[in-house]
Amino acid sequence: MLVVCQNETAYAQKKATDAKASDVTVHEFQKMKTPPVYPGGIAKFYTAVFKAVKYPEAAAKDHKQGTVVVSFVIEKDGSMANFSVDKKLGYGTDEAAISALKSAKKWNPGKVDGKAVRVKMNVPVKFSLAS
Repeated sequence: MLVVCQNETAYAQKKATDAKASDVTVHEFQKMKTPPVYPGGIAKFYTAVFKAVKYPEAAAKDHKQGTVVVSFVIEKDGSMANFSVDKKLGYGTDEAAISALKSAKKWNPGKVDGKAVRVKMNVPVKFSLAS
């Protein structure tokens, strides 16, 4: 009888571990059958980010232009987290890009087998002084 209880306990622990592992698994956006969707579509997301970007004074003064690439995770509740700059530009642009992204609305989360999952995205944020 004691052996059966230990096996059941071990099985229950394995199930709990599997559930925890799936909670932290981050899926790649490009590989999703049901990827996250921004309310109004991806064009609306980029428009919102573009409007929220504040060109850093130091970057403008030194005529610094280019693209910052930021990765982040769209959580199961649609919020964005774990921001990381993958391609830096400097002069305060990296922080400005993250700040603009953080101002965006929540996403409709990606799904696997009908359940919301965490999804990683990479987004380019362009800094240009041209009108």
